[in-house]
Amino acid sequence: MHSKKLYGLKKHLLELIGLFDFNKLPKILMLSGKKGQGKFTLAHHLLSYIFDKKNYNLNILEINESNMLFKNIKENDNQNIIYYNCTDKNVKIDDIRKLRVNLQKTSINNSNRFIIFDDVEHLNDNCINALLKTIEEPSDANYFILVNNQSQNILDTLKSRSIEVMFFLNNSEKL
Repeated sequence: MHSKKLYGLKKHLLELIGLFDFNKLPKILMLSGKKGQGKFTLAHHLLSYIFDKKNYNLNILEINESNMLFKNIKENDNQNIIYYNCTDKNVKIDDIRKLRVNLQKTSINNSNRFIIFDDVEHLNDNCINALLKTIEEPSDANYFILVNNQSQNILDTLKSRSIEVMFFLNNSEKL
């Protein structure tokens, strides 16, 4: 499970919340930076706020234990959050094609749906091309969060389709 508290990324979280609250959150958001800087934890906090505001303490940036996303969102327990771990070639082209078909269906309660690709830089070219076809036509309710840990190069076409937020934590933020 990821940290229930968020450290060093308050500015980023508040900016993303503000964009979401004003209906301006990018449909395809790429969080880029070295592994271990809290990009996935930031996404977890953003989604905890979005899906269960009353159980998210914005003052101290903490996910309350009663928050519906307190448990790790990697377990795909929430129908409106779809998580893919792209390391070790876990994601196949058929998974992305199936995702594309599923995204054409309405989400539960017509709620926003978030699709997270963690370690997106590990997708092979065929998967990236299938993902590009999927993200080219996002509906109003679908948002993609691509976590790029920069462990290898990523296709420029994928970067060009997303709004990229770069993470460079200084020493005090890392602490």
